[in-house]
Amino acid sequence: QFHTQGEPAFCGLGTLAMVLNALGVDPKRVWKGPWRWFSEQLLDCCEPLEVVKERGITFSKVACLARCNGAHVDAHRADEADTDREATLEAFRKAVMRTCESDAEEENFQVMIVSYSRKALGQTGDGHYSPIGGYHAATDQVLILDVARFKYPPHWVPLTALWSAMLHVDAETGRSRGYMVLKSNACLEAARLALTWRWPECSEDAKNADSTISGCQKTFSQALLSDPLPSNKRAAAAEILRRTLRFIDSPKMPLMVVCKIPEPPGEANGEVMSELSDLAKGLAEFAQKVNVALGEECFDVQDILAVEDLNCPNLGVAALLAIEPVVWQHVLVAPETSSDAAAAWEVLEPLLKDLPEILRKEVRVLQSQWADLLTAREEMCRSTCACAGKVMAANA
Repeated sequence: QFHTQGEPAFCGLGTLAMVLNALGVDPKRVWKGPWRWFSEQLLDCCEPLEVVKERGITFSKVACLARCNGAHVDAHRADEADTDREATLEAFRKAVMRTCESDAEEENFQVMIVSYSRKALGQTGDGHYSPIGGYHAATDQVLILDVARFKYPPHWVPLTALWSAMLHVDAETGRSRGYMVLKSNACLEAARLALTWRWPECSEDAKNADSTISGCQKTFSQALLSDPLPSNKRAAAAEILRRTLRFIDSPKMPLMVVCKIPEPPGEANGEVMSELSDLAKGLAEFAQKVNVALGEECFDVQDILAVEDLNCPNLGVAALLAIEPVVWQHVLVAPETSSDAAAAWEVLEPLLKDLPEILRKEVRVLQSQWADLLTAREEMCRSTCACAGKVMAANA
């Protein structure tokens, strides 16, 4: 179903709402009445709607929103051919052809979103998002399903011209635009757990540097290594887990784990409770295994098993598992860290990776969201600092 963006700066949100609905992704939230359907108003987990209404939304945040709401995203910036083999004109052409195949099976159905400069196409305005609706091989043209139908109807443009328009730099981020291919993600749709920001995105807490991927890694390192660790490597590993749980409960941790409960909740209370109970058992199994391996009670297993009134299981354990192993390794095995930290990682690494089957998909989803959310915030902070620098220079 075609969608027209609801605000002048909602091209990214309007495009994403249309594509998620086309892919049949379940928002797991009510739109109106009993209907679960994506609208722009539901796409607010990576950037407040008031901010998007004022400034639009960056490429990485559109990708972040898509992933957070249940899509598999393959995103490429047009100027990154040196590091991304899909960021070339020919790779873009092949991706367009693949997404426009009329005989694609339902499970292989994909949709492409392009981010480009209107100026480069001789149109009014500048940065814009829209889906690709077709490809004409004889003339090498693509059909842009422009979501700003009050300005332009769907129209054909040469593929090479669109590629050039994607190479234009976004002044907000200092990086080029690009394309992303979306398809439904069974793992994400089925996941009960998700990461979200601890505070409203427009708050001062959310704007500080600790809410970026580099800032969070720095504060995580401080939380684990500010005080000496025991010389015994199992005791050191246990102490690191305790410090991690304290970090997760502190304001220094910008993200928190929540449960995705369908609305209205009365529809599936029995099923939801059963799923939460199974998740709690999986988290408890992991916690008990760690307690036994380290010979200490790092986790309270009985607390983890308590699931009442549609509350989630002990989400501190889930938040701990959301931290990717590469982040732990970077902190604990850095050249400046002690040998006790490196020895503790030798003990922790196999424990953090050996998960019960029921947790593996949930943890993969959480770890991908961790990277997406903090990377998007990093990009926003860079662009904000750049803009502030320009203002200071202009006022000097």
